[in-house]
Parts: sequence; structure tokens; C-alpha cells
Amino acid sequence: MGLGDSKLALGIGWLLGPLWGVGAVFFSFVIGAVVSVGVLLPLPQIVRMAEQTGIVRLSGTRTRFTMHSEVPFGPFLVGSCLLVWFALLYQIPLPL
Repeated sequence: MGLGDSKLALGIGWLLGPLWGVGAVFFSFVIGAVVSVGVLLPLPQIVRMAEQTGIVRLSGTRTRFTMHSEVPFGPFLVGSCLLVWFALLYQIPLPL
């Protein structure tokens, strides 16, 4: 998280209020973790099988993500803010 992300989180707190703002930041961490783990898992057996059968050619052109890859956190903050905002707007209960 950089300084821009913390400013965005502050704005989300002002928009949703303190309780739901913290909830939106929590949801953004959960959504970001799920997406990042999905990106980091290369599924090597499936990729190898697809390359061997000729369905897809990924050798040499595929960029691998590692634990040192940077993933922007702002889209996850905005997405979770919209999720919480629409849930509050349409009175959908959220687990908090």
C-alpha cells in the first residue's frame, strides 16, 4: 500500500462512514488476496498439457508473476467501495 492508496482509503471512509469504510478496506484486502493468489498460481501441468497438444503456445511469450511483482491496490479499493456502497444502497446485509 502506498500513500495514494491510503488517501483513497481515507476518501472511502469519508464516503461510507467509519464502520463501513473499514469494512470496505477489509473487503479490498480479501478481494486482492484472492485475485493475487489466482494470478500467482501458474498451474504448470495444465499449461504444459495445452502446449503439448498445440492448443496454446505460451513458451517464451508468457510473463510469469512472482512474489516480487507489483500489483496495484487502488482498483481493489474502488471495487470494494462500490460493493459496500451498492450493498448499503439496496439494503443487502454484509458480514462484518
